[in-house]
Amino acid sequence: MNTGKPDNNDEALRQVLQRWEVKGPLPAGFSSEVWRRIERTQRPQDQTAIHWLTNLLDHALIKPSVALTYLMALLVGGSVLGWFQAQRDKSQTHELLGQRYVQRIDPYQRTR
Repeated sequence: MNTGKPDNNDEALRQVLQRWEVKGPLPAGFSSEVWRRIERTQRPQDQTAIHWLTNLLDHALIKPSVALTYLMALLVGGSVLGWFQAQRDKSQTHELLGQRYVQRIDPYQRTR
């Protein structure tokens, strides 16, 4: 059974790798980009709440069941918030239309 780990004792592979030469030119800025990547991996990461949350979601949403649960929670939460917003807007519109009706019947009637 192959475990996927390379055998570090393979002498033939070691000899081939020692003889290997890169013949093409390196891209412009290759060296500076390599050092920039090294600095990024060695710098301590800022552990802000948003960074922690996005990291958690990135790792948790790999599983389809967790991703589906998260999506359904967002849909239900959005629907509930939308329903409350619609109810509030409906009552404000109903009150405004009532005030306009009273003002239309009696223009001298004071509105709130």
